[in-house]
Parts: sequence; structure tokens; C-alpha cells
Amino acid sequence: MTQTIDTEFLLRFNLIKFQVNRRARSQNQTSGQGQILMYLLTNANPDFWIQLKGLNAGQPLKKPIPNCIGVTTDKKVLDPHFFFYVVHYLFINRKFEPYIKGSVIPYIRNKDIHTVITSHFSKS
Repeated sequence: MTQTIDTEFLLRFNLIKFQVNRRARSQNQTSGQGQILMYLLTNANPDFWIQLKGLNAGQPLKKPIPNCIGVTTDKKVLDPHFFFYVVHYLFINRKFEPYIKGSVIPYIRNKDIHTVITSHFSKS
């Protein structure tokens, strides 16, 4: 159930096609045999951060602020700098906005971040 990622974005930077699992697993689930975890949302030694609350929920950050979550990538599968700009691309194109909840303080859930990123990589 894996598929090859072949988007214009990857080809533009002359990156190699690679196989990823169609469903990204959350950090609370264990990886089964043959499944690749591209990234984890964790605060333990992150490569970059994603803002969770406010009008800029979903925005990737180089430095942590209150109300953000760290992202650690598997460096064998995905370059952290590339993945930062993938998340930035999704934020600029407002892919996180349908998942932002809250009337007074807007926020996005970790599960919704996984959903947006997985749907981006699973498009053919």
C-alpha cells in the first residue's frame, strides 16, 4: 500500500522519488513492519516547530514559541530543511485553514496536521 511521490515540487528540486506509506502514523502508534515514519510530532530534539494556536496555526517556525509542537523527521527518509518548506508551502496555500477550530482562540490539533501532510503526499 505504498505509492511513489512524484509531485512537481519534488521534481523542481531534482529530488529522488521514494516510497512512503500512504498513511502517516502518529507518535503514539507503533510502526509495523515495512511502514516508514517520515516524521513525528514531539518536543524531544525537534528539527523545527509548528504553531498550534492563533491566526497563524500551522505555520512552521525555526524557533519555539508558546503553543507550538516540535517536528522530528527521519533523516534517512526525509531532509528536515525540505520538510520545513513543504509545511511552509502547505501553510502559504492555506491547506491548514479548514482544520482550524475555535472561535475566540483559533487552534489546530496534531491529528489535523497529520491529515493535511498525509493528504499532500498521497496525491497522485
